[in-house]
Amino acid sequence: MMEVAGDYYKEREKEEEVDDDDVEKKVKQYHRRAQELQRIHKYNKAINYCQFSLNLMKGKPLNSLVGELYYTLANSYHRQGKKQLKGINSKEKEGKEEEGEEEKAGIKSLHISLHYYNICMQCSSNEAMMYWKSVEGLGNVHHLMGNYREAIAYHGQFLDYSVRAGDVEAQQRTNTNLGHAYLLLGEAKLSHYYHWESLELSIYLKNHVAEAQSYYSLGALQLLVQNHKEALKYFKKHLYLAQELNDKYGQCKSYWCIGKALTSLGHYKSALLFANKQFLLAEEICDYSQCCTARKNMSDLLDAISKSQKKIQQSEVGATGQKRKVQRSQSSHARTSERGNNEM
Repeated sequence: MMEVAGDYYKEREKEEEVDDDDVEKKVKQYHRRAQELQRIHKYNKAINYCQFSLNLMKGKPLNSLVGELYYTLANSYHRQGKKQLKGINSKEKEGKEEEGEEEKAGIKSLHISLHYYNICMQCSSNEAMMYWKSVEGLGNVHHLMGNYREAIAYHGQFLDYSVRAGDVEAQQRTNTNLGHAYLLLGEAKLSHYYHWESLELSIYLKNHVAEAQSYYSLGALQLLVQNHKEALKYFKKHLYLAQELNDKYGQCKSYWCIGKALTSLGHYKSALLFANKQFLLAEEICDYSQCCTARKNMSDLLDAISKSQKKIQQSEVGATGQKRKVQRSQSSHARTSERGNNEM
């Protein structure tokens, strides 16, 4: 696959040869190349093309092309950092040292992307699309880095712009981002407001993936505020959509969350059924992390069921003993009364 991609770009170079004097045309060619590389997740190569193009544009006045180059450069670092951080969570590492190095690399990439998004904004007027794409990018990078207050500020700016521009899809995803940021800050009312807005917009757009995510987020919020019955309602809606979309990873998450809500309500046997479903599906999709979670949940639930049954048995034994005690007392009282009547 790598060789095929390499041959493809060599052929493109032959097709798009231009005179060295025509710098802007060459830069546009390299920029297209960078965007193509970005789409196939070759971020380092995309970064190289952008940086080379910017070197060619040195000394020339800032224009929209320079702004686009800085945006693609920022976005490549952004995606690279996101991929590096995601890799830490999705892979079973052999050692902590390797994990730490990858995390540092991811954070470094995100810091560089912040720098270039800011430069892109300086290259564009606040009415230009590139300016607002950079605002959205800054919000998303701060969000990834856990800087939720900064992220909220940028998300809010971008939401205002997307409302003015009538971009409903942008409004939907930004409401999701705001809801998630407020959830992680523990601000439940604001989180609910933005997630509900996102849900309504996703239904309007008939975007079932976004709709499912909104139901999941609302369920997570209800778990946070310990409204377990309401959480169950949202997670079941998320599960239904995940099944419709054949999203097996999403189904696993739903099984886990439904089990968690049922456990909190004391319905251990029902929760065990969902933990078992989670384990079987996680095995099918080779998700080691979910397998471990489900196995631990099943063990905990079996213990809880055992303890619950013992309590019931002890309660029944106690109730039986109390009943017999009452019966003996009543029998003794009856005999005493009978003797008294006989004496009379």
